[in-house]
Amino acid sequence: MRLQLALLFGLAASLAVNAEPTSRRPAEIAAEIKRGELDPNECYRVRDIVLERGGDIKLYLNDGFLIFGKPVGGRRISAIFTADSETGDAEVLVMPPSKGERLSLSAFTGLPTLDEHFKSGLFLFTDDTAEALSAEIARRSSVRAPDRGVLLAQEWNPILGNLSGSFSIRLIQHLAADLPAGRGVFYAALQGRQLGNLDVSYDPDNQAQIHVGQLKYKDEKPYYDTWASFAALPFRTGARRVESSQIELSNYRIEAALDANLRLKVVTRATLRVRSGTVSVAGFDITDGMTVKSVAIDGEPAELFTRDSLRANLLRRSETLLFLATPARPLEAGRTYEAVFEHEGDVVRPAGRDVYFVSS
Repeated sequence: MRLQLALLFGLAASLAVNAEPTSRRPAEIAAEIKRGELDPNECYRVRDIVLERGGDIKLYLNDGFLIFGKPVGGRRISAIFTADSETGDAEVLVMPPSKGERLSLSAFTGLPTLDEHFKSGLFLFTDDTAEALSAEIARRSSVRAPDRGVLLAQEWNPILGNLSGSFSIRLIQHLAADLPAGRGVFYAALQGRQLGNLDVSYDPDNQAQIHVGQLKYKDEKPYYDTWASFAALPFRTGARRVESSQIELSNYRIEAALDANLRLKVVTRATLRVRSGTVSVAGFDITDGMTVKSVAIDGEPAELFTRDSLRANLLRRSETLLFLATPARPLEAGRTYEAVFEHEGDVVRPAGRDVYFVSS
């Protein structure tokens, strides 16, 4: 069976990296992230460190040890805080601005404001978090603690690798072309003293930049409880706006065929236009039922990078997967290109009693 109708494949342009051409390919950066380790020489005994993200997330590292990850492509993108001392303590404070979000948060935590003390926190970021924390460390004259750093690295390196892998696509998307800090993301996995493990994140490319929630499992299947999700302070006041994608897809032409096992095999052609800047790496979303096999732009194969980012996709509350395509040469503003995506998947699924449904 051949189809010429636009089934909801979900293939759409996501964030394009708008920067000068770069030789740093996504696969190379992914390998660096995978090898990522903590840096014992950048471990500090800290007190009264304050970190604010997005205007609404406030982290108070009252007493404990803070260790940075080793640089990835020249930038530090991770840090660990642990309150493993008699006086150790840290606290996260998030105050949702709307009544609806406060009610939502209260339904999960019992309080309309998140005010949770935590034992440890793992931070991943592509914004200026490393610089902000370093400035606080200097301001407080924090003492370097390399001996403790060795122990923390041994304990936390496996955890850092696993969690970084869950966010590798998003990290790579920003690092591939060295996006400015203002476009960077921040994510914190915290071990709360009362609420257990929880996530707090800030992503300026989302419509709701602030997310607070918790990864849960039911019948061995993961799902994500979003406790609160809202626009960050600079976006609520109009001081900032969500950046639009640098690329635009239009004029879709879809050729699809169902095989005997109801597996859909698709070739999607679309016109790709660069709105501004130079695009060296482009991100696209596709429904999670599909697997992208190849991407070509103006007839030239593009380097495809995709990886299962379970936690990141659950946190995005999206049924789509993010993948990256690196064209053979950077794409220029004002030009249009022919993009060809080959993808396949099981989107026709049995519902029982010879009844089938088509997912997006």
